[in-house]
Amino acid sequence: MISNRESAPPVRDAEAEALDELAKRWQSLRAANRRLLDDLNRVTRRGKASSGRTGGSGTKGRVGEDIMI
Repeated sequence: MISNRESAPPVRDAEAEALDELAKRWQSLRAANRRLLDDLNRVTRRGKASSGRTGGSGTKGRVGEDIMI
């Protein structure tokens, strides 16, 4: 039987690898979210411009404006 001392390093290595994969996935999802919000804001602004509405400074009412990413 393997002692706890002998089995601990491989378990820690596997946990560290899993954590690294999660961190990479998180970064990828954040980037995708940012792109989607940018696209949505662009479409929203374009719709306002074509309907003749004025947006003042151009930032009021932007989707995702207050979302921290």
